Amino acid sequence: MARMIPEAIPSRASQGEKLLFSALACLPDEYIVWYEPTINRLPPDFIILGSAFGLSLLEVKGWYAGNIEIASHDFFQFKNRRSGRTKIESCANPLKQRHSYFQ
Repeated sequence: MARMIPEAIPSRASQGEKLLFSALACLPDEYIVWYEPTINRLPPDFIILGSAFGLSLLEVKGWYAGNIEIASHDFFQFKNRRSGRTKIESCANPLKQRHSYFQ
């Protein structure tokens, strides 16, 4: 079982982050997984350190492919349904967001 830092995911985490935290905990013992560490004053969702692939940074998004309206180098627009209403929302492209942690 992977070493998880922190040992339990906070209750404020999204459902997707909770599911991924549980899945990552099943990695072999030599893996270390950090949830929301701080890098340059920014908190990526997960960092994984493992002998098979080195260091990996993951951003968790709660979208389904069918909800994505526009995907560009800079941003994504997607349909988000809350309280019975559908709204178009935007956020930074996760790859660009991930790269920003190392600038």
